[in-house]
Amino acid sequence: MSSEPSTAPNPAPTTASTPRTRSAVGAASAKRIKAHQNRIYAHPLPLLLNSPAAPSDTQSTTFASLLSRLSLSPRPSLLNPLCVGVYERASRSVWVTNERDVRVLWTRGFFGKGSLSRSEPTWLDRRRKLIASAESGQLTAEEITARRRVERRQMKVERARALAEAQQAAEAALTGVTPPASSAAMVASPPPSPARAPDEVVLNPTSSTPETPPPKWEPLEPFPEIKPETPAKEGEKLEKRVPAEVENLEHLQLTLPEALFLAWGMDCLKVLDPATNTYLPAHALWREFLLSSIPHPSLPIPTQQDCLTRFDNPFLVSFVAYSHFRALGWVVKSGIKFCVDLVLYKRGPVFHHAEFAVVVCPQYEDPADKANSPFRLDNADRLSWQWLNTINRVNSQAKKTLILAYVTIPSSKRVSPDVLHDPRRLGEAYSVREVTVRRFVPARMRD
Repeated sequence: MSSEPSTAPNPAPTTASTPRTRSAVGAASAKRIKAHQNRIYAHPLPLLLNSPAAPSDTQSTTFASLLSRLSLSPRPSLLNPLCVGVYERASRSVWVTNERDVRVLWTRGFFGKGSLSRSEPTWLDRRRKLIASAESGQLTAEEITARRRVERRQMKVERARALAEAQQAAEAALTGVTPPASSAAMVASPPPSPARAPDEVVLNPTSSTPETPPPKWEPLEPFPEIKPETPAKEGEKLEKRVPAEVENLEHLQLTLPEALFLAWGMDCLKVLDPATNTYLPAHALWREFLLSSIPHPSLPIPTQQDCLTRFDNPFLVSFVAYSHFRALGWVVKSGIKFCVDLVLYKRGPVFHHAEFAVVVCPQYEDPADKANSPFRLDNADRLSWQWLNTINRVNSQAKKTLILAYVTIPSSKRVSPDVLHDPRRLGEAYSVREVTVRRFVPARMRD
């Protein structure tokens, strides 16, 4: 009599779940953020292409393919957001105040900058977070940054003191003379610090010995949550605070080349004249932007006739350079932070740093036009080696490649001034030539 084997289920093997490492969590978070950014900034221009819906059944598919062969299929259409801006003559810019238009122009091409922000208009979001953090008792990002700066400054003082003490101990070991106790403090005494606010965090300084290495800076630990001082009594309901609505004081500021590119090239921006409270037609907008090169109406030169008929109008030179790089697919932003005219982004400031820094160098085709010109264009004269090395060194340290964009100003004897009546004909008269400048480092470029 054979006995059947037991069919009782064996206990499942227990495996200790290993926690995800910090690097894996960071990689997953970075991947999630990147996917979110790709979804938000998926369109490079404000205009969207509206493709017709695909047919669902087989019969419709066959009919659609037949229409496509006969060139009768419905063509895709353009979705125009039609944004609105206000022309400000004093600042020579166009202001966009509508939140929907601001979001469209920034997320579809990164046009303009926030008037109260470094680049992206985020003042309203930062203000709301500041109010929420103040009500909850948590530190804001600005306060955390200030605290970290205090820690770094104190770390540098401690490091200098430790190095001074180590140097004195080494000298004492060689000479056999014991240095006075106050000399180390005199050598490593920190500079007088400015007056601190009552609530500023001051770290407790700790002395270092020559045997111990100087302290290293480490990031702050997460702050503990602040609990309410008086808990609610039994049966008492806590009133939930409704944050007050914050008025948005920020607007999107467009440069004149950006505004003309959107209004004339894309036909997706309407510019309002605050003096007449009417929209400027295309020819009137073009005239206003040409006249913006007059420094002040009271000055005798340049005159309105000079701005409307001369090819070396500073606005024209800037617009030609801007539209040239925009047409090549680059995101063009101001480069005043890096002592240049423009910086070029491959996709936008959200994804990567700018790869190229551009200096616009106007070049006259006819030297006589330069001699009798009422304008004084930047970088029109011969560049000095000191200036070139300075600009190149600054951008090399910022990991940017310097580009000299030579904009050739056409001769007034060869090209008729009627070309200036239509911005679409500027390509016939102007030309742009790029020259890349790179520092030669023998230790790195030996091969």
